[in-house]
Amino acid sequence: MNWNYRLLDRTEENGDYPLIELVEVHYEDDGSLMGYCAVSCIADHIEEMRQTFAWYALALDKPVLKLSDFLILKSTEEDDNRQAELAVAILNDADVMQEFDNDLWIKVDREMWNEFNGITDDEEDDDEQTNTI
Repeated sequence: MNWNYRLLDRTEENGDYPLIELVEVHYEDDGSLMGYCAVSCIADHIEEMRQTFAWYALALDKPVLKLSDFLILKSTEEDDNRQAELAVAILNDADVMQEFDNDLWIKVDREMWNEFNGITDDEEDDDEQTNTI
């Protein structure tokens, strides 16, 4: 996966009031758009901050993206119901491992967790089966 900073025209979802946002765009291995996320400018030192701003500036020389450039999959009511059923099943079967102030660590069934998150066997990583909620 590759990524860079790009400008995203969000005018349509902003009541036709002009709005362009700097976002971090992620690409599939074939170069197609995968998704985007908000940008947060933080750094360990000023030189790292300078480099980040230089990368931001590169976005000004690229075409402005629109939301329609991203493939947005809409879930069906059946998909939503299955997700809700999986969420309840995961929580019902979960073993509480440890409680913190605002976090609850649980152990869940990996297959149900992967199905809930849309992870296929090919994508599965070697992380532990522990997740925080």
